[in-house]
Amino acid sequence: MKKSIWIGSLIVSVAALGLFFLLRPPSWIGPRPEKREGPAVEKMSKEEGHTHAPGEEDHRDEEEGQTTRVVLTEEARKMVGLKTISAEMRPLEEVITFSGVISADPNREAFVSPRVPGKVEAVYVTLGEEVTKGQKLLELRSVELENLQVELLQAMTNFKLLEKDRVRIEGLVEKRIVASKELVKIQSDYEKAQREVEGIKRKLALLGLAEQEVDQIVQKETVSLLLPIPAPLGGHIVERNVTLGESVEPQQKLFRIIDLAQVLAEGDVTEDKLPRIKKGQAVRVRVNSFPGESFLGQIDYVSDRVEEEKRTVHVWSRLTNPQHKLKPGMFAELNVVAGKSIEALTVPLEAIISAEGENFAFVEEEGGFRRADLVLGVRNDRFAEVKNGLFPGDLVVTDGKRQVYTQYLAQSQGGAKLQGHTH
Repeated sequence: MKKSIWIGSLIVSVAALGLFFLLRPPSWIGPRPEKREGPAVEKMSKEEGHTHAPGEEDHRDEEEGQTTRVVLTEEARKMVGLKTISAEMRPLEEVITFSGVISADPNREAFVSPRVPGKVEAVYVTLGEEVTKGQKLLELRSVELENLQVELLQAMTNFKLLEKDRVRIEGLVEKRIVASKELVKIQSDYEKAQREVEGIKRKLALLGLAEQEVDQIVQKETVSLLLPIPAPLGGHIVERNVTLGESVEPQQKLFRIIDLAQVLAEGDVTEDKLPRIKKGQAVRVRVNSFPGESFLGQIDYVSDRVEEEKRTVHVWSRLTNPQHKLKPGMFAELNVVAGKSIEALTVPLEAIISAEGENFAFVEEEGGFRRADLVLGVRNDRFAEVKNGLFPGDLVVTDGKRQVYTQYLAQSQGGAKLQGHTH
C-alpha cells in the first residue's frame, strides 16, 4: 500500500516538473538576431523636405504619430477667412525696394487765386467736396471789375457812333460830296475803337468772366457787381483758406484742388542701385493703409542729378487711382522689377510665419494642417524661394495663418481644438 502511494507521488512530481520546463521561457537562448534589410536606399520625406542619405534613419512614421495637427471645422475656416495657395515653381523676379511717398501729380493740381482785389460775397463749396471744371467756387465784389465793365460800355457806345459815322461818310464819298481823306480818318478811328473794345473784353476774360457773360453785359448794357471764381480743373477741394466777408488780394491762395484719379509715387534710390533703374520698368507700390494690395505703374522719371548729402537719385512713377485710395502724403514702398532669375520653388510672403527664431508655414493635408519648417532663399516683395521644407503643389495657408498658429500652440500645450471660436 505504501509502495503504491510513493509511486503515485513520484508520478505527480515528474508531471509538475515537466509542466514547469514547458512553460518557462528558453533563457538559454541568446538575444534574437536583428532583422536585416536589403541595401539602403535614398528616401525622400515630405514632412522633412530633404533627402535621407544611406544609413540615415527615416523616422517619418514615428514623427507623423507625434506631429501636432490642427483640425478646423468648416465653421471655423469661414470664421477666420482661411485661404490656401499652392507652392509653385516660378521665375523669381529681381526687385529693388525703397521707401517713398504718395504725392499729387503736378499736372492735376491747381491753386485758385483771385486776379483782382475784392470782398468775398459768397462761397459755394466746402473742404473735401468734389468739383468739376468751371464750377463756381465763390463770388467777389470788386471795384476793378465794375470799372472795367463801365469802360467796356463806354467803348461800345463810342464804337457804335463811329460805325454809324463810317457808313455815313462812305455814302458821301461815293456821291463826291466829301473828300476821300475824311473816310480814311473815320476808318482809322473806327478800327481804334474796335481794338479798344476787344482789349477790355480780354481783360474781363482774364478776371474770370466767361465770353457769354461779357456778351450779356454788352447786350443788356448793365454792370455785373459780382465776379465769379470758377474751378480751373475737376477734383477735390483739399485746402480752403477763405471765409465769407473776407477781403482778398490778387495771388492769394483761396483753394487747392487735386485730381486724385492719377497720383505720383516718389522715392530716392541710392547710387549703387541706379544702374539697374530705368524708365519704363514695372513698379509695384504698397501702402500701409492697404497692406494686401499692390498699385501698378512704371518708372516715368529718373533724375539726372544726385543729391549731394544723401547720395541718392530721385525717381517717380505715375499711378492710376480710380477709387482715390491713394492720398498725397501717404508713406509708400516702391518695388521696381529690375529682372528675372532662374525658376525656383516659391510661396507668397503672406504664407510665411517668422517666430521662435524660425520660418515656417502651415500645410493643408488630409486630416488637418501641419507645421512645415522652411529654409528660405532669396525673396522679393511678393514671393520667397523655398530651398527646403515644401514640395510643388503643397497647399500653404495665407489668410488665417495666425489663427492656425495660435491653435497649433494651444494644442501643443494641451489646449482645446478650435471649433467655432478662438481661445
